[in-house]
Amino acid sequence: MFIRIFRRSYLPQYIFFFLFALALWLPTFIDSPYIAARSPRTPLYNLFIQLTNSKLIWSLIAFIFLLSQSLIFNYILTINNIIRKTSLLGGFLYFVFMSHHVSLQHFNPALMSHFFILLCIYFLLNMYGKETALRDSFRLGFHIGLASLFYFPSIFFLILIYTTLLLYRISNWRQWFIPLFSFFTPYFFLFVYYFTTDKLFNFNSYFQDFLVKFSLNWPNNNTLSIVISIALGFIIFIAFLNVLIRNHEKSIQVRKKIILFLNFFLISLIGLLLTNAPINAFTTFLIPFSVIVVTYFNDLRKILWLDIFLTIIVILIFINIYSNACF
Repeated sequence: MFIRIFRRSYLPQYIFFFLFALALWLPTFIDSPYIAARSPRTPLYNLFIQLTNSKLIWSLIAFIFLLSQSLIFNYILTINNIIRKTSLLGGFLYFVFMSHHVSLQHFNPALMSHFFILLCIYFLLNMYGKETALRDSFRLGFHIGLASLFYFPSIFFLILIYTTLLLYRISNWRQWFIPLFSFFTPYFFLFVYYFTTDKLFNFNSYFQDFLVKFSLNWPNNNTLSIVISIALGFIIFIAFLNVLIRNHEKSIQVRKKIILFLNFFLISLIGLLLTNAPINAFTTFLIPFSVIVVTYFNDLRKILWLDIFLTIIVILIFINIYSNACF
């Protein structure tokens, strides 16, 4: 059902997508959850969170942000020929994966950082085939720096920049140096602010209890949540293998861009393990997760059974979210 519907991107699909998203988040609007707490490592998030204490307003903002990111995500995939230009499937899957558990449906630092991560992905993909892309190189590091000021573990995606430079075989030394320089540019302004306001002690907390141990913290789950997680894990496993096997069938340009997302996925999982962060906080790994799955779905010709499987998962997600709602 859902694959067939969102393989197209005309007005009816956009209307249905909005109504679907609204229905998925309805329990959150009725009984708004907590707002993620401030942290010394999230200075830009802390500025935003001071605007209001209304949980409902922040839930609405989170919903609008996620909906916007879904459309941006879909646009990035279509202009890079990773999915069909008339497909909304990427945006749909991104929204579902980012909302599939009640603990994900709230305003949080990672959600805000995803805007800058997506911009970084856009410029990384845009660099392919260019002899020099110094402006894009500056934007890469700068956006990762801004993302890390909203959610500090985003610094892991500096690794993605350099693995992509290797993938593209870029030998210009300036394109290797500039992202690192631009990454520290937002931190220079933050340092000046802390220095002038006598708050330099805030920097001491940046690496406390960070990179402390290998662990994987799951949010509190019921049986249905575990079933959904296993089903999603099964999809990503099959999709990952399929994309690896069939990647050679694509053009060199698309092939390298898909390898970029495979690297993104592996770096995200490493970051998730190393930062000792709960899965419902470090949700950035769901971005490449969505790309791998939508690439798999996009390449399939016979989709009946997979479409039924995805529909069952979506129904289970609705049941799980509404069964945990307090009306």
